[in-house]
Amino acid sequence: MFNFLFFTALIIFLLGLFYKISRWFTSKFGDAGQKFTTLQRVTSAANGMIRILFSPKLLLVLKALLVDVLLQARTFKEDILRWLAHMLIFYGFMLLVLMHALDSEITAVLFTDYYATVNPFFLLRDLFGAMVLVGVGVAIFRRYIAKPRRLRTGPRDHYAIIILAVIMFSGIGLLGLKITSHGEFMIMVEDYAGLDDEEEIQAL
Repeated sequence: MFNFLFFTALIIFLLGLFYKISRWFTSKFGDAGQKFTTLQRVTSAANGMIRILFSPKLLLVLKALLVDVLLQARTFKEDILRWLAHMLIFYGFMLLVLMHALDSEITAVLFTDYYATVNPFFLLRDLFGAMVLVGVGVAIFRRYIAKPRRLRTGPRDHYAIIILAVIMFSGIGLLGLKITSHGEFMIMVEDYAGLDDEEEIQAL
């Protein structure tokens, strides 16, 4: 259930990103914009990217990617709470996707001694989950309590906060059910402990 919600949210995000990028090449604004076809726009964008990759401007692009995209420096200067919410939600969620939803494809490959239920991997998943929850809390506080003057809250903002909260709390609930499940415990005893004595199983 938790992985399903993760992948659903990831697919929705990618579809939204694809839609936004496609608008760059299909929308026509003003008289000048009417003259260019979608193919011409795509070709122009590809040529521009190739020219940048093989020019000194590549360093400026990499700097902008690091400072403005990964570290969100402009957002930090404008509003620290907004920056904090973005950083906690984005990095916490992405690290959860890599270390939890895709653990068998990524984490298990990178770490030969990986087990989902042992530290530091178990602790890191909890930490990343807590980061997302704190980020969502900051976003809720900023949008519905602090309410900065220029902040506008639309349907997409409500949806984003709700879907993130549902994903995180459903994951916490699933983990709680597994911890208290006798069936899950017996599966772990059979897979990892190999105990046959009833007293030893009871002690465990």
